[in-house]
Amino acid sequence: MADQTSPVTDLPENAWHLNMTSNLQDHIPRVGQAVSGFVPHIMGPSTHHRAILNRLNSRDHHPEPTHESSVVVDVDTNNEFSSGTGGMSPDSMSHEHFQLPGSFFHDENQNGLAGHGEGEEHGHSHDSPSARFSIKSIILNSGGFLLIISLKLLSQHFLGFFVFLAMFGTHVYANMSMQKVVHQASLRNASCRGQILSFMWIVTFLSANIAVLFYAFKEESLWNVLQFHLPVLAAPTFWDYLWMVLVTDFILKFSTIIIKALLSLLPFGQKRRGKIYMVVENVMQLYRVLTPIVPWFHFLFDDQGWVLGIILVTLYFLLKIFQVLAKVFEVGKSFKSLMSDVSYGTRPTSSEINQCGENCPICQDDYKDPIKLACKHIFCENCVSMWFDREKTCPMCRAQIHTESPMWKDGSTSIHIQWY
Repeated sequence: MADQTSPVTDLPENAWHLNMTSNLQDHIPRVGQAVSGFVPHIMGPSTHHRAILNRLNSRDHHPEPTHESSVVVDVDTNNEFSSGTGGMSPDSMSHEHFQLPGSFFHDENQNGLAGHGEGEEHGHSHDSPSARFSIKSIILNSGGFLLIISLKLLSQHFLGFFVFLAMFGTHVYANMSMQKVVHQASLRNASCRGQILSFMWIVTFLSANIAVLFYAFKEESLWNVLQFHLPVLAAPTFWDYLWMVLVTDFILKFSTIIIKALLSLLPFGQKRRGKIYMVVENVMQLYRVLTPIVPWFHFLFDDQGWVLGIILVTLYFLLKIFQVLAKVFEVGKSFKSLMSDVSYGTRPTSSEINQCGENCPICQDDYKDPIKLACKHIFCENCVSMWFDREKTCPMCRAQIHTESPMWKDGSTSIHIQWY
């Protein structure tokens, strides 16, 4: 940018040029040269000046101001002039440069800065805060270091991480096997010998996993957590507390499946077997909620000031109270369901059975202890009881028959990890 009397050199094409009005130039001995995109700090006897800012379309000439290529710029200055001289001393002139905000650029029609219209190119780009701090940028800048830190932590706790993955895979396999065996045992023509062998395999497999784990960490006395005591660990860290809580939780999951498998060998009717599974699951979930309390209590209170320790422990207990009360309510509800004898329907007459057909729609075999639901459909009692361990509706018409939750009645065990 330059004044009107000076040649325009070394300016990029389409730069802005300051075209001073004649009355303003008469009062200013010299105007500082500014760089492209800036205007000089205008000095003069008046505190308010008006200048015309033009865009240059060529390096070799000054265009006449037009509506499309120029804007009027109002600049206020508050400089003191030397008294008695009638003007400013050249030695006291400053060439301070400043960038005008967008609100300073306006034309007489209030159309904004020429060349800065919507969608028009103006020679440089603006990076928005969202572009500078995008998720992609954070990942690219921090992802490599996070990977390095993860590998470091993995190398330090490789054994614990390997044990966790092995126990997680074991639980998934045992849980799926238990559900499959329970379903097969519910079928009418299921082999009694096959049921016994399948359930005993689950019991043996999980018991061996628990025994190997306790033997491998016998020096730490890992079983102490099950008795609401701390294992024998020298100066345990956060990762030690987390590891002992997670391993204990998987041991209790294995124990839950073992108990369900052993109870499955007893001669319970299909109608009550699902409720027994539900009671065992809810009781063991309550136990799993209680076991992490002692380890996390010591972690939050030890090596802390007594004020901070009390605050942290109080907050933790407030969190656990609501969780424990919810589990106690579920245990009571499951016991109440076990003690009650729910009837899904009534005994149908021979004529009603003949009208529906000779075979049960579920097992495709002759009716055994048939029962008629409220929707008039007839099934074997064991078959429909097995169905209601997973659903609340009729297998045929999907009409709702009862409101009792079928959760955990199919022999499954919660995959949720109780880590706190």
